[in-house]
Amino acid sequence: MLQKIDIKFSSADILKAITNCKFDEDPEDLMQKIEINSPSGNWFYDPWHLKPAFQHANLISFFEQLGPVGQARLVMIKPGCNYTAHADIDDRYHVNLQGEHSYLIDLAHGKMYPTLVDNCCYLMDTSRIHTAVNFGYLDRIQLVVRRLLNKSQLKNPIQIKIRAIDSPYNLRYLFDQTFSIWLNKANKAKIINNFKAITDEEIHLDLEQEYLTELNNISENCGFKVRIDHD
Repeated sequence: MLQKIDIKFSSADILKAITNCKFDEDPEDLMQKIEINSPSGNWFYDPWHLKPAFQHANLISFFEQLGPVGQARLVMIKPGCNYTAHADIDDRYHVNLQGEHSYLIDLAHGKMYPTLVDNCCYLMDTSRIHTAVNFGYLDRIQLVVRRLLNKSQLKNPIQIKIRAIDSPYNLRYLFDQTFSIWLNKANKAKIINNFKAITDEEIHLDLEQEYLTELNNISENCGFKVRIDHD
């Protein structure tokens, strides 16, 4: 689930650089976040750039080593809190800045990974259903960076529109248990391109035509009503 990336930096220096930052409450989960960079073009495919307020030498050095990336956020989980189980279309880089008895949990395989302040960057496979929890007394603070999606050259693409019908209250949860897992793996397999999140209930993408049946099978077993149109 976690792969260590060979990058040199100091977690303490990054934490010091963001000490006076104000976190915003996440309306969906028991966590707080700060977005530290801005998109330069396509949200999922084009590189994001550090905001002026975060142009600190240690952060600049870190991102230069990492290369082109997507959205980067500082994420805080208060003691005794966690967030909802989910998966993501894009894998994430994780850097632990502060915490004590805090963990990433691979729910698909029942495995816990301690999030230690070890001056290491980890690439996380987010196709697995996962969560994070803080059992300690300190705020758990991480730098979490989205990996850009592949700009894949499809041989026989069709345009797909996926839209939830009569959305249930737990739409995001059900979507992640099914579609997000599949989308993450499809991106890595380079069978999708031009992914767009239109609304909370609708996404568009290009798909290699031979995988349409596979996608339809996902829709039939996702736990909510969904309509799939294609051109």
